[in-house]
Amino acid sequence: MEGGFSDPSIVRNAILTLMNQGSGHHDANTFLVGFESADETWQVLLHVLQEALQGLVQQEQQQQHEQVAFFASNLLYSKIFKYWKSVRCSKLGSCSLFLQRNLL
Repeated sequence: MEGGFSDPSIVRNAILTLMNQGSGHHDANTFLVGFESADETWQVLLHVLQEALQGLVQQEQQQQHEQVAFFASNLLYSKIFKYWKSVRCSKLGSCSLFLQRNLL
């Protein structure tokens, strides 16, 4: 896929391509696997999720926003779970604080 992990629109388009089994399905999957495992993608993922949730509230393109919100939520869960397993107990407090500030 053109561009990098820092562009929310590329991430959103990759999710929609994968969820709808469109042409480029393999490339979208490869991109999203790399995106999920990259350390620097937290803020972009939160942005994509926030946009999808706002779209659901505004009731525009409901199906697309549902797909993006669902997939982005699963990506976020996966990233949190992997991070949580790798963090020492002494750092879990700062991890919890990060999650509270950015998600709640």
